Amino acid sequence: MKRPSKDDRDPAQHWLTPLAQPVDQSTDDKSQAGADKMPRGTLHRSRRFRLGRRFFTGLLGVALILGGLAYFNRYALMAWIEGRDAEVLIMVETLPRNAQVFVDGVRSTSKTIALERSERRFTITVKRRGYHSKEVTVSALRTRTLRVHLVAKGKRGRRDPCPRAMRSLINAGERYCIDRYEAPGRGRTPRSGLTLAAARALCHQRGARLCTVREWINACGGRFPYGSAYGAGRCNTGGKALKKSGAMRGCRSPRGLYDMSGNVSEWVDDGVVMGGDVASAKGNASCRASATQGGRFAGVRCCADPAWR
Repeated sequence: MKRPSKDDRDPAQHWLTPLAQPVDQSTDDKSQAGADKMPRGTLHRSRRFRLGRRFFTGLLGVALILGGLAYFNRYALMAWIEGRDAEVLIMVETLPRNAQVFVDGVRSTSKTIALERSERRFTITVKRRGYHSKEVTVSALRTRTLRVHLVAKGKRGRRDPCPRAMRSLINAGERYCIDRYEAPGRGRTPRSGLTLAAARALCHQRGARLCTVREWINACGGRFPYGSAYGAGRCNTGGKALKKSGAMRGCRSPRGLYDMSGNVSEWVDDGVVMGGDVASAKGNASCRASATQGGRFAGVRCCADPAWR
């Protein structure tokens, strides 16, 4: 029998022939096995990553928009409230803190002064005995905070930027004042057993503040106040009893401050005590020695900001 040619075949059978070809089962099994070995979620990992990135980008954009609206609305609300209020408040902050405040020559019993809103200008005078008085002219159009620093009267009428019991120093371009002696002053037994809160309150009572670590180290000098090597007997160290502030004349820093090593350790605003105490010796009584616990020999040396205006 004659074999039919390609042209004599049934057209339907001719077009279905490619679809009826056998499938390579070995290749299909390999692909299925490879898919089974892939970690769970690998096929959708890139899609989840893109969705997560879009979500967090949108969330960040919403947060920035809400933050900008809150910042704008805050000042808009303050301006609206001040526009409706018939009075404005002038809050006067003074250094020293117990200075007296006068408004147009009349003494004010409070440092928060209520003035009628107007274009009139008021003269605020700040006075304290032993300091040069200062006058500031302000308008009563908006609520504001006024900071006034009085300069102590120095010797021979000279304007000294710091009180007499303090030394004027510069640290990182900023001028500050620091006590020459441990509180309460020269020739007196220093206060001891103070906590951080008590030391801060003691300084605030006299219109001062606690020193920072950098200010304290800058005033102390090198490794020790008197030099680079420890000297037994130069300061009140390695003992048991406190001595009056300034009694150890050899315990003087290059900046002219006394007892920055030993006697009482001194609280600073960073929450540590510096310089060691009477029971300390050698490295524990250096300018960079610090401790987080005050103890029975913890005292204080105050600082102040002459440039605070």
